Amino acid sequence: LPFFIIAMPCMAAGGAIWYLMDEPARGAQEDGVETLSLYQSVGLHYSPAYGIRQLKALMHNRTNVLVILQAFPGNIPWGVIIVYTHDFLVQDLGLSTSGALGAITTLALAAFAGILTGGFVGELLYGANTKYLALFGGICNILRAVPFFLLFGWKQMFGSWAHASESSFFFLLMIGGFVATMASPCTGAMLLNVNLPETRGSVMAMYSVLDDLSKGFGTLFVAMIVKLVGGRAVAYQISLLVWVFTGVALLFAYHTYDKDEEMMRKHLEETAMESMVVLSKQRAQQAIRQCARAAGEAHF
Repeated sequence: LPFFIIAMPCMAAGGAIWYLMDEPARGAQEDGVETLSLYQSVGLHYSPAYGIRQLKALMHNRTNVLVILQAFPGNIPWGVIIVYTHDFLVQDLGLSTSGALGAITTLALAAFAGILTGGFVGELLYGANTKYLALFGGICNILRAVPFFLLFGWKQMFGSWAHASESSFFFLLMIGGFVATMASPCTGAMLLNVNLPETRGSVMAMYSVLDDLSKGFGTLFVAMIVKLVGGRAVAYQISLLVWVFTGVALLFAYHTYDKDEEMMRKHLEETAMESMVVLSKQRAQQAIRQCARAAGEAHF
């Protein structure tokens, strides 16, 4: 029953979206002379279709690979944090159950604030230079490992909870949660910006599935190495190295992002141009038929 009650707001929100919101036209917000003319002047609708062009664009998109690495294996540490943090705080650091719940709530609120801030900062950086989005995401994904490394090594570095500063501990939680989620809006935006409208849904769905798979694998990964490294705190810290490696990988998107985005716009422009040519031929044929019909009526 508690799980059903927790899911009810999500069910209500999903129903409201289904009945109250309209699906936006695919590709209608893209830039470009031909694309804008296609939707604003001509009035056509984008008809998504998978073909050789779309498949080649998807396979040659290096930014896709670098961003999807943030989902798998990049979210392995999130599986560790979500599953083991409460037990770690209680058993290893000596927090009470209510204190551990308060710490996790603080972490979650900071993570929510990080998402909002990351989206705002990412929008400003994208307006300045599209490449800055990759730099910002990569740096955030690397730096987020630091506060959690300190958190999992708190007992060895600063002693037990009874001898530690409560304000410093919660400040560390807030910094960790805030920085850990700042890159999330940026990675999603990067995937949208470098993929064609007809492939965006598939790419985002794959990213979401790999995200959940990575979190589930994180718990298995820690369970496998905990006996090899001599303690679960060390195992948790080792899992954070994944964030560092995938963050470095995202930095390489600095050299691929603008090229892949430009290639996407080129393919979109070609599709729009082809659609306008087809429409022009159809209108010309229709005009010829109307003229012929009018000539025939005048003759008889």
